[in-house]
Amino acid sequence: MLHLQESQLKQILNKSGYRVSSSLSLCKNIKSISQPKAQTACKSISSNKKKNFKIATDVNRHGLALSKLKLKPELETGVDLAGTKVSRANFEHWHQVRLFDYIYREHHEFYLDFAAVPNGGLRTNKGASELLDEGVRNGFPDIIGDLSRSVYIGLRIELKHGNNKPSVEQVEQLNRKRGRGYFCALCYSFEEARQVVDEYLGLQEDQRMRWCQNENLWVR
Repeated sequence: MLHLQESQLKQILNKSGYRVSSSLSLCKNIKSISQPKAQTACKSISSNKKKNFKIATDVNRHGLALSKLKLKPELETGVDLAGTKVSRANFEHWHQVRLFDYIYREHHEFYLDFAAVPNGGLRTNKGASELLDEGVRNGFPDIIGDLSRSVYIGLRIELKHGNNKPSVEQVEQLNRKRGRGYFCALCYSFEEARQVVDEYLGLQEDQRMRWCQNENLWVR
């Protein structure tokens, strides 16, 4: 380590335009200058992290999923661009992804009032048993909208595709929810579900839903 006398240090620093009264005051001045800058830098980094976190949590993941689907349509149909069957079709899943993408873009103020119920999907016996232990219910509607409109206390949608019919448990739950004051719908496409959401969110006081497709399959 290089040791300098105070007179030598003054001489060196004075050439660069510094004014130094003592080595002790130099140390104090360095600390007083550097500490606020360091704190400011930390605050700036912390602030940037918070901003980035907020942006990350507000990403439309449904839209991102649909972008991936354009590149790999077999994720929905089970058939690749060459017409070869490569996986199991998953139409109902993508109807639901499209619906939440639509709600995110067109009804964003109500986006957080909607949620999906994870009743479907392939699971091990152990996994299915654990979910039932936690309170997951067979037949519970796929999509819930927890906001009241007109005479209804909320919205429930069961999504199907093709010739699939609602199960006994699904019929029971839809009728049960209807009796509790929810508007319930059985939809066979994204387009049908979109119509239900649009009409429901647009209801005025004392208006009732006119949408009644597929009710012959579940209404008692």
